[in-house]
Amino acid sequence: MKNNKYTNKFKHKIVNEVKKVESTTLVAKKYNIPPSTVYYWVKKSEKSITSDTYNDFMLLNKENEILKKIIMEKDIEIHTFKELLGKKQILL
Repeated sequence: MKNNKYTNKFKHKIVNEVKKVESTTLVAKKYNIPPSTVYYWVKKSEKSITSDTYNDFMLLNKENEILKKIIMEKDIEIHTFKELLGKKQILL
């Protein structure tokens, strides 16, 4: 491919192929792309995966904090109900 503009779909295809074949040079030769370009795409995809993983972690961490608060509130409710039931049984 002589065209210097590659679609994201094409870049993704090349990166996936490099991961399968485990050779940047072979894939670059197959598609007539400079190996440095393919290497750059692979490195860039690895960084975006790391960034995505971090974002996922932060979202999960936030969700975890929300769930901890909900559990704490439910524990307080359960404790309160148990106390009320205990007092009611004493009165009967």
